Amino acid sequence: MGVGFYVSTFYLFLWGMLEHLTIVAKWAKDLTIDETKCGIRSEKFWKEFNKIDPRLSIFVRQPKISEWISVMADMQHAAAHRDLALPTTVVSATEDSKKSDDEIRDIIRQEDSYMYESILAPVMKSMEPMMIWLWRVSKMKIVAPSMVVLKWGEKAYLRDPVMSIDHDLQYLTAIIDAFLVALFNTSARTEC
Repeated sequence: MGVGFYVSTFYLFLWGMLEHLTIVAKWAKDLTIDETKCGIRSEKFWKEFNKIDPRLSIFVRQPKISEWISVMADMQHAAAHRDLALPTTVVSATEDSKKSDDEIRDIIRQEDSYMYESILAPVMKSMEPMMIWLWRVSKMKIVAPSMVVLKWGEKAYLRDPVMSIDHDLQYLTAIIDAFLVALFNTSARTEC
């Protein structure tokens, strides 16, 4: 839960930074567009900004950058409008995890014999389904340690937000750099 909270917060702030770059651009370039129409994916913003300099729009619409922005939109949307993007472990079955409930029950009774001796039989019987499930999960193979499911319309995909933080910060930094150059680098303006 803690990781999910911090990951969700990270992606909310990351998306906010992308959106606020367009507001900085609005004020730096004296655009006539209203702040509420600014946004990294706002066609109205890019139409207005392209009148001044289309190069930034070309950069943001490159396939790799555009695809990354779409993934960040999915991450932000999940964090802001649905449940927290709680990373979970993706597992696959093994021979042990495929054992029947009866086989696992026999194993648990041997491994945890002290519990069966010290806890009343009706209580143990009520605990067995959970114990069987926990034993089965403990024997599964870990495929990915911290995945979230992202959904966009009909499509759904898995993403590891924890392992992606470095990657996402690199893309965010590249976009920030592109905005800073486009907005404040006077030598870039004179070379055109």
